[in-house]
Amino acid sequence: MSNRRLEVFHYRQALHQMQQGLSDRAIAKSGLVGRHKAGQLRLRASEEGWLKPGVVLPDNAALAALFDAPKRAAAGPTSSLEFHRDRIKQWVEDGINGRVVHRVLTESHGYRGSYSSVYREQHQGKDTSTDDRAGFRSRTHGPGRFWQGP
Repeated sequence: MSNRRLEVFHYRQALHQMQQGLSDRAIAKSGLVGRHKAGQLRLRASEEGWLKPGVVLPDNAALAALFDAPKRAAAGPTSSLEFHRDRIKQWVEDGINGRVVHRVLTESHGYRGSYSSVYREQHQGKDTSTDDRAGFRSRTHGPGRFWQGP
């Protein structure tokens, strides 16, 4: 039942069953709405005063306006390095190694995040096609031909 679009008819029927005293579990068992949605609906209905017996429910247009309102897009997660962004940018321009940046942030500025976060912040917006991959060398020898020492 999750992520199912509910029609106004379903809301109206669930509200009617709530007026009759049915529990959220019973309403969910009938298949109209799930328990979570029934709980949300019950909370809203009690705020509006629709759960009292004999109260006339609003028309379909009013219910649709209340329940089918467009949802606002959720803001994305903010970086734990937001406060240090300018400092990191300056250090990157000065050519300071990422591990040193992470250590200084941890020891001197109370940063508790991971090195990977610092790495992502350092390389955000960089063109990775021309990235200097020092420390990563391609294999120029065939299998079994690498000398491992005495």
